[in-house]
Amino acid sequence: PEGEGDNADGKGSSSIDPETCATLEVEIVADNWPQENSWSVTDESGEIVVEGVSDELERGESFKWHECINKNQCYQFTIFDTGGDGVCCEHGNGSYEVKFDGNIVKSGGAFYEEERTEFGRGGETAT
Repeated sequence: PEGEGDNADGKGSSSIDPETCATLEVEIVADNWPQENSWSVTDESGEIVVEGVSDELERGESFKWHECINKNQCYQFTIFDTGGDGVCCEHGNGSYEVKFDGNIVKSGGAFYEEERTEFGRGGETAT
């Protein structure tokens, strides 16, 4: 079954003005080793704005996180895999997708230890 988490780490939306809020949605379909996966979104100063950990992932299952973050800033999304084999291909059929303010920022699954994507004001807006 698909899981969902809102504001899972307690950071983010509580201090954001509703007029500057944009929804960040991260969906991960875990591979055969979900304990190896996590992700984070950092702001321009490198501070973590929101993150997701492997505790919420189950092998082969989809999990979505939703977070309200400031739409007027630049961010960097990073997905991590401590096993160094990404979330797809030889070790299961995993994938990930990141949306910001309704637009797909990045999707994929084939990477090694980590994959980074910039988005937000001045960043990428499509894969």
